[in-house]
Amino acid sequence: MYQIYNLLKNNKIIIFLFLFIFLIILFLPSNCIKLQNSCKSEINSILLTKIKNYPYIYETSKAFYWKYFNSKSSSKYIKIKKIKDEIKFKNTEKMFIDGIIGNQKYSKKTPYLPKKEINKWIRSHGGNYNLKFNNSSQINYQNLSKLKLKWKHQSISQSDLDKKWINSTQLNPIFFDDKLISAFPNNVVKAFDPLNGDIIWVFKNENLDTPGRGILGYESKDGKKYIFLTFGKNIYKINSDDGSLDKSFGDNGKIKSFTKSAPASYNNQLIIANLKSVSIYDINTGYLKSKIDLFNNYPKTQGNVWGGSALDEKKGVLYVTTGNPKPATYGAHRVNKDLLSNSVIAIDLIKKKIKWNFQEILHDLWDYDISSPPIIHDLKINDHVYEIVIANTKSGNTLILERNTGKPLYDIFYKNSPKSYFPGENASPIQLEIKFPEKFSKIDFSKKDYNSFDTNKRNEIDKKLFNSKYGWFETPSLSKDLIIFGLHGGAQWHGSALDPFKQFLYIPVNNVPWKIRPYAQDISVMSKFTPKNIKIGKDIYFSKCSTCHGIKRNGSRLKKGEKLIKNIPSLVGITLEDQITGSKFLTKSLMENKHDINNATKDDLDKIYEYFKWKDNYLYEDGNIIISANYSSWSQFLTDDGLPASNPPWGYIAKLDLNTGEIKFKSPIGIKKIKGKEQVVGTTIFGGIS
Repeated sequence: MYQIYNLLKNNKIIIFLFLFIFLIILFLPSNCIKLQNSCKSEINSILLTKIKNYPYIYETSKAFYWKYFNSKSSSKYIKIKKIKDEIKFKNTEKMFIDGIIGNQKYSKKTPYLPKKEINKWIRSHGGNYNLKFNNSSQINYQNLSKLKLKWKHQSISQSDLDKKWINSTQLNPIFFDDKLISAFPNNVVKAFDPLNGDIIWVFKNENLDTPGRGILGYESKDGKKYIFLTFGKNIYKINSDDGSLDKSFGDNGKIKSFTKSAPASYNNQLIIANLKSVSIYDINTGYLKSKIDLFNNYPKTQGNVWGGSALDEKKGVLYVTTGNPKPATYGAHRVNKDLLSNSVIAIDLIKKKIKWNFQEILHDLWDYDISSPPIIHDLKINDHVYEIVIANTKSGNTLILERNTGKPLYDIFYKNSPKSYFPGENASPIQLEIKFPEKFSKIDFSKKDYNSFDTNKRNEIDKKLFNSKYGWFETPSLSKDLIIFGLHGGAQWHGSALDPFKQFLYIPVNNVPWKIRPYAQDISVMSKFTPKNIKIGKDIYFSKCSTCHGIKRNGSRLKKGEKLIKNIPSLVGITLEDQITGSKFLTKSLMENKHDINNATKDDLDKIYEYFKWKDNYLYEDGNIIISANYSSWSQFLTDDGLPASNPPWGYIAKLDLNTGEIKFKSPIGIKKIKGKEQVVGTTIFGGIS
């Protein structure tokens, strides 16, 4: 209360009340609804900067907002959970699953080749099987070096690109009706003559929605040809001849249906894999015929369907991959409620229900969603043909599942995984360990991963790793950075390419390290009276530490893209972790490593620690600690020169032989200028392969 007393003493109570009320209003999500998009970046940023000059007002107002206005509705923060006993996880008794290879019950004699798909490209990723393969011999080893650029098209002028960021477009074009058709970030679809690049027609989305991740070309029974494409939360049906809307479809040419993958056509129906369901529309009228809820028995924290979908038209089964549950790096509130996340799911479109599902990561705490779309294939090994669906994952696994039952082709093992000491958290006691086929990347970081650098750079990374943790499925912590591979690595949303004849799978791989640290925030509105024996530590903290870490110890983080620009760690809740582990995070060696100016004695640190411990305990009991455990809890692990803190290559193409399960090569892709010299080091890949 002495802060309020000081305000009264300096005749600033009116300013306090005004700014307090104003800041509450400013934090409300509706404050910019009627203003332009620049409202937050201009008004909020200026006002918040000024208000932060009054730390107590700012912190108290923010706490008041989170406690009384946004504690239930926000996906950005979640309250720390109290758990007294360990929770028993479902489906963790298994340590081994038999593979079906060699079992004639699951094999047939003749493979099916989707000739329509391998000779055309009418759906993003090539077709319903997502092979990303075209059976053309026009480009081959003999003429590859002779290829020359024929034409290119830039949809947005360079001057506009230099002025502002518009959108990104994350899809590959299709070749349909003798046209090359693609969507662009400035909210348009264009059809080109592939021989000379001439624009045949342009469709502009007047709602200025972002293009989705997939396009479908469709020919009706009467020979008319159409394009189905997502913009924002709508799917449009466009005439392939002239780019006009088919006004007889849905609401004047569009239906309201949000998806992250390309639509598919099946039995005169349009199949849409939405985030939480599969919708089936009449492909001619846009009438919603049925909807298959995938997560109706699970909470909204369940992972979304966003990686992509593959359709087996002969069986009437749609295969999808699912994302990770939310929040991404803290799972205390979703134990046994995320059993369909991080999974491959088969959906029977005839019976309108889930046929089977296979989960890769159990109780995900690392953002290891399966973002790569599934691939359908008939795999021939010796004299046996197996009907399979393939999913490459962020953790470097290639899941090969029998697509009628979901059983793995090869034996699958489970291994005991590390325990979590995060307050309220219970990590899954086991995780999947695939030994075959060979992994194309890994998730566990070690000192061997930067041994190719010179001594100075190795020493720099050693210092950055002080007070960090790493290893196979190590769990996130409040007090330490967790260093991992795979967060935006391994196989990504652009997918792999499969040669169905030679049975080689080509996988674009990202191989850069990340650091994870969820951080806690104190949202108490009023402070409790500090006992006399604790107040000494509080006074030392306020005089020596609060200028940077804040009066509530909330710290400060600023990210630009995936780079952490500013990081003053939150110190809230850390002693709760220590009380579980029996350790003590606030040590003299930590201070010496992390602070340029070290003016605190060991006795000072002990007293500060006792203050932290007292405060954490009462905040925890009162429910006044919230956790940020999504996007803001991770960032790239970089060296001071802005490069990944691991040996290159940071991006490569892996070739997996599906006949033998062996990785044949890992070839770096991408040039980077390092110390003024361009080098083929392999850079991160988000453009795809075919």
